[in-house]
Amino acid sequence: MSNTMTSEPPPATDVGIAQDQGLVIRLPVDAQKILAQTHFEAQRHEQARAVCREILKQRPGDADALRILSQCRFDVGDFLISGPPAGAPDRHGVNRDAVQTLEELNHSLGFRGLQRLGFHVQRNDYYSPLNDCDFLEKHPGLWRDNPDPAEIDWRVEAQLKVAREISRFAAELRGVPDLPPLDGSHFAWNNNFWNNADAIAQYGLVRSRKPRRYVEVGCGWSSLLLKKALDRNHDEGAPAEVTLVEPYPNPNLFQHLPAQWQVHRVMLQQAPLDIFDSLKAGDFLFYDGSHCAKAASDVNWFFFRLLPRLQPGVIIHLHDIHLPEDYADDVIFTRGQTWNEQYVLQAFLMHNAAYRILLANRYLFHRRKGALEQMCQGVQPAVGCSFWMEKVRPAGQNGALPTRRKTRKVR
Repeated sequence: MSNTMTSEPPPATDVGIAQDQGLVIRLPVDAQKILAQTHFEAQRHEQARAVCREILKQRPGDADALRILSQCRFDVGDFLISGPPAGAPDRHGVNRDAVQTLEELNHSLGFRGLQRLGFHVQRNDYYSPLNDCDFLEKHPGLWRDNPDPAEIDWRVEAQLKVAREISRFAAELRGVPDLPPLDGSHFAWNNNFWNNADAIAQYGLVRSRKPRRYVEVGCGWSSLLLKKALDRNHDEGAPAEVTLVEPYPNPNLFQHLPAQWQVHRVMLQQAPLDIFDSLKAGDFLFYDGSHCAKAASDVNWFFFRLLPRLQPGVIIHLHDIHLPEDYADDVIFTRGQTWNEQYVLQAFLMHNAAYRILLANRYLFHRRKGALEQMCQGVQPAVGCSFWMEKVRPAGQNGALPTRRKTRKVR
């Protein structure tokens, strides 16, 4: 083959036609389908997708075009953000081809097909349960700087008393190292999951209340700290039975937990119910799950199936509760998560005298930071988002005011 240039134009090919969308449009639809199939078989997926798009503009839902599209290889470049598309200033930075590609994927595979591939793809509209970050940034007054959630007894003085109770044991954690060991053999502060005031509160409550049974749902670094607290309790003559429920255990950590601890490697919804029925007054139920309420979720199971089974006196923990504020920017904008567990908790606590708040770390951080600092004794930063409460009445006796019924006078 010569590298010299020639004045003769190259012959017209299918590739050339595909690159000129004007020519593709002038072809009959059946011819466009043949062209798309030819591109696909020649591994020219980009050209095949382009032709299929033109077919779908003329025949929305065309089965042949959708079939070819679903078989094409999609390059990451299709989803990259480019400049704002012409004529759409309110969709700044959105690549029109990427939007169309997503729509084609959703149409050809369906949302369930995409879920099987590991993705949730849905429109960002008023009815979506997912956070709309642009909307939240434009309307901070709708969710930032919230007042205390109304119609909830925050029991501030009682919380301060519990904080002082915990503070008596903070000094026992001064020797905990900052860096975790490579083998995960013991607890350390810089583990990215469990530290600060939350770890102080867990340790202090276990040391102070000395539960006989402890059920932990969502395990790992908190389990290693629990071991440290229970070892001290055991030395003082107060042993405890421990049950762990963790669908995805970290083997590096779990290998160092006591062999007599029961471990259920299942999601909460599949754990035996007698685990929770066995809890008595003074026992602990520690829960740190998905933070997402949805059909068949662990959050729904926890609130609607498990809490009603608990006996009065059981102490309950939930993590990542940011009340009185909404979820933190890091959760919403950085990690892109749509957590909603604390909204369920807030509604659950309204007019609910069957449960009482023991300690809400984020609440104290915003309203009584000095008390939280006193609790931590300088061992760890006084910030956290653990929420502790106690069930005080059995199911069906929540202490709510009875509804006044209207009676008709008999004449």
